[in-house]
Amino acid sequence: MVVSIGNSLPVIIDTNFAIFATEMRVDLRNEFRRLFGASYELVVIPEVVMELRRLKRRVPLKILGITEEEQPKGNGGTEKPAMIISADDAIIDEVARQNGLGRTPAVCTMDAMLKKRIKARGLRFIQVVVRGKAQLSVV
Repeated sequence: MVVSIGNSLPVIIDTNFAIFATEMRVDLRNEFRRLFGASYELVVIPEVVMELRRLKRRVPLKILGITEEEQPKGNGGTEKPAMIISADDAIIDEVARQNGLGRTPAVCTMDAMLKKRIKARGLRFIQVVVRGKAQLSVV
């Protein structure tokens, strides 16, 4: 699921980043505009949304720009179950897809293992983390 805000820099959000940003009360829209200007697109991986919905500490998905209608739902047993992959694997696949399109995405994550896995595949990305009170930083 891609919520387009521009057409330049893909910004991919990881589950732990969404949780931490919510706890730190980061205004994601303002921070993304501060870091990347007006030309970015928020890429919300369905596996991340499903992972967020399963957690006991719920993250309001509206902070990611996702409406109730856009949230992934279970198939109610009407379709064959798709191959289930982890949110991290889906993020890595999206970074690889973006690299294949000649783009270097920003990956918003606090997960050192995810960062290592992306680097181990030789993929290009910009890491964004939460720094201090309610502020994002590119590392």
